[in-house]
Amino acid sequence: MILYSSLVGSRLYGIHTDESDFDYKGYCLPEVDTIIGLKNFEQQISKNPEENSESTIFSLKKFVNLVLKGNPTVLEICFADPKYAKVSTKLGLEINQFVRENLIGKHMYRTYFSNSSR
Repeated sequence: MILYSSLVGSRLYGIHTDESDFDYKGYCLPEVDTIIGLKNFEQQISKNPEENSESTIFSLKKFVNLVLKGNPTVLEICFADPKYAKVSTKLGLEINQFVRENLIGKHMYRTYFSNSSR
């Protein structure tokens, strides 16, 4: 079950061109057999040529792990205006708020300011 999916990338920021595709990213609560360990699911990428779009859906576990590492491509999901959501649930909105209020911290400094950028 998809909990939240949002427009991301150039179209979210208004810097797209006519050739830019529509990129969506989100996260889901996997099926029970995945939750209890019978199957594995980390992410699914799907493309829709008719809509010029690509969608990436992460398992909630992988999403949280990427957030904790400061991955900017998943963090933008939590900070995008909800009006850009393709799928939005109450739990998804609560998770986004929890990430913004509790999981952003100094530990992410290295992600954005590594020694190579000095």
